[in-house]
Amino acid sequence: MTSKKIIFFYFLLSCVVTLFSCSSSETKEQKKIDESIKKEFQKEAIKVGLIKAEKKAFEKELLSNGKLSASRKADIPFKLNEVITSIRIKNGAHVAKGAVLATLDREIINNKLEQSKIALKKAKIEFQDILLGFGYHIKDTATVPEEILNNIKIKSNYENAQNNLKDVQRQFTETTVRAPFSGTIANLQAKSHNLPATFDRVLCTIINASQMEVVFPVLESELNAVRTGKKVEVITFVDSGTPFTGEITEINPIVDKNGLVEVKATIANKNNQLFDGMNVKVKIKNRIASSIVVPKTAILLRQDKKVVFKYEKGEAIWKYVETGVENSTEIIIKSGVKEGDQVIVSGNENLAHKSKVQVVKD
Repeated sequence: MTSKKIIFFYFLLSCVVTLFSCSSSETKEQKKIDESIKKEFQKEAIKVGLIKAEKKAFEKELLSNGKLSASRKADIPFKLNEVITSIRIKNGAHVAKGAVLATLDREIINNKLEQSKIALKKAKIEFQDILLGFGYHIKDTATVPEEILNNIKIKSNYENAQNNLKDVQRQFTETTVRAPFSGTIANLQAKSHNLPATFDRVLCTIINASQMEVVFPVLESELNAVRTGKKVEVITFVDSGTPFTGEITEINPIVDKNGLVEVKATIANKNNQLFDGMNVKVKIKNRIASSIVVPKTAILLRQDKKVVFKYEKGEAIWKYVETGVENSTEIIIKSGVKEGDQVIVSGNENLAHKSKVQVVKD
């Protein structure tokens, strides 16, 4: 090796050493700066809330969306097309079973009723005359041979007159429209002095909302969590507070093209807070055997990994965890947390490894 090459080699070596020395110096300096920043920004301990990780039964939740409908709901028709003389209800009004809802003009029906009564009297006289012709009296009809008696009824038009009178009497009662069951009036559009045909012969809808039905879809793969008689919770989008409880009554045994099965449940309508057509959230719970369970607020995402902070001697200790199934409030921890560990569940958003913390009670 020539002297020039030797000199050049030592020059390169000295440069590398110098760079390494600078880099090492900068790393140490950076650590000092980081420590300084940490001390500056954490002059006081961060207040946190704790829970003790414990093994317990876990409520796995199946969630779905559904629509409510009243279990008793009926469109009330006008059975006759006579002029409406009165409407005695309004939308939102509560009516009892048998209450009068509306009345129709009876003039034509009254005329028919009188004519039917007269026709029946004439037929009865004719019936008696023919019966006497056969040597029988009206009080002896029980002894008249059945075939002869039927022929006399047909010939005298007596039986037909009886049926006509019954039909007209039925029409007479139908001029008064009554509630078939107790409930609340809805969709009332009919008005007095009009023909029912103007409103497609529908007076209104009666809804008895004391018990509601909810229809909701369930994935084919989740059918093992569903069975008739199983309890469900229903939560409205208006009020996400206390849920309404009910139970599954029907499972439609058909899977649709989207892999969904239609399920129906009934719910008691406390204080009439639920309305027909309302959209709701449906929750079905299934218990899982004893597992390590913590609140979902304990879980944080750091560097795309799930972590929790455990409390140890006044410090927050960073731990990577593997999680299992979760519900709306809790989650199962498969690894990273042991039973009895003190887990930070609040005030953990800005914690770093070994941050000073102060435990506070909620």
